[in-house]
Amino acid sequence: MALAFLLCPSVIQATQPYTPTHPDPILEKWRWKSFPELSGLGLLCLTEDRDKNMWFGLRNGVRKYDGLTWTEYTSDDGLPNTPVFSLCAARDGSVYAGSHQNLSHFVDDVWQQIFPSINDTTPWYVYDIIESVDGSIWAATVWGALNLKGEKATLYTTAET
Repeated sequence: MALAFLLCPSVIQATQPYTPTHPDPILEKWRWKSFPELSGLGLLCLTEDRDKNMWFGLRNGVRKYDGLTWTEYTSDDGLPNTPVFSLCAARDGSVYAGSHQNLSHFVDDVWQQIFPSINDTTPWYVYDIIESVDGSIWAATVWGALNLKGEKATLYTTAET
């Protein structure tokens, strides 16, 4: 064997150390999806519900995308106010929407204003909405933190507000 090595002159080169390359996920086109249906509508927020539907808060309402079809909700469909600054998909399948005037609830295919009362014209800018582990809804408003638990609404604020 050593004789075969000596009789076959060849150039032996050292190999380069292996350096793995990791693709940049931002540059991988297959990771991105474009929604031309939202172009120019002023996208402000989004959420995904338990059925994997995507909900988009827009300047003029809300759009729901189920993977195949788009459904639009505006004031003509009962959405109390626009623009929609915040959305929250609750575990029960309903969706909450926050605007500059109120907090709305979408359940059983109907939008309903839940806070403040319909006769109250005080601006209630709702910046963010979350569902806590006990199922209550928390909303960050211009007046403070609003907690909705069942039919009871509690506003947590400071003396300066």
